Amino acid sequence: MSKETKVNDISKILEDSRQMVRNIMGDSYEYNEESLSKLEENFQKVKNFLEVEKKKKY
Repeated sequence: MSKETKVNDISKILEDSRQMVRNIMGDSYEYNEESLSKLEENFQKVKNFLEVEKKKKY
């Protein structure tokens, strides 16, 4: 996987997460477990990616 593809993947995950946060905040009086779970999953993907990249540099 090229570095550009990885960057695009991370950008997509972050954009999806941003939209989820907006949706959650818009429905702040409703607890949306599915959205929160997906948001948590997206942030974990970003964290995992960054950890892999960090290891590559050192």
